[in-house]
Amino acid sequence: MDKFKVLIAVLLVVVCLTGLYYSFFSKKGEGRLFGFYLPWDDSVDSITNLSGFLDKPAGLFGYVYVGEDGHLYAGTKRIKFLGVNICGRAAFPDREDAEKISARLAKFGVNIVRFHHMDAPWESFNIFDRSTGGTRVLNGQALNRLDYFIAMLKENGIYVDLNLLVSR
Repeated sequence: MDKFKVLIAVLLVVVCLTGLYYSFFSKKGEGRLFGFYLPWDDSVDSITNLSGFLDKPAGLFGYVYVGEDGHLYAGTKRIKFLGVNICGRAAFPDREDAEKISARLAKFGVNIVRFHHMDAPWESFNIFDRSTGGTRVLNGQALNRLDYFIAMLKENGIYVDLNLLVSR
C-alpha cells in the first residue's frame, strides 16, 4: 500500500511540473484558445435560445403547487425549475435593464428568480426609504423598479420567489 501512495505522489508532482513548464515556457499566442464572451444583455434568437421552452407568461396554467406524487405542477402541467438569485441592489434595475435582464435569463432557460437581501443594510439603495432613518417606510422608487422587473420576468415566463426580512 505504501508503494501505491508513493506512485500517486510522484504522478501528481510530474503533472504539476508539466503544467508549470507549459505555463511559463510556451510561446505567446501558440495555443488554440480564444476569448469567449457572453454579453449580459444578449437576447437574440439563436440555436442556444431556450426561452421557447418556457410557458409565457409565468403562471399561464395557474399557481404552482405540490402534487400528490411530490412533484411540482402549474395547473395540470408538471414543472421543473432552473433558477438564479438576484440580491441587493440588483433587484431594482431601471426599466431598460429590467427588460434586457429578463430576456437574457429566459434565453438561458431560467424560469424562476429568487429575490434575496432586498433589505440589505450594506446597500445604499434598497427596499427601505433611508431618508426616514428607519425601516418602517418603503422606498417608492425601489418598489416601482421591482414591480416593473417582476412584470418583465413574468412576461418572459419566469416565476418569482420573494424573500422577506432577510437582512434585518
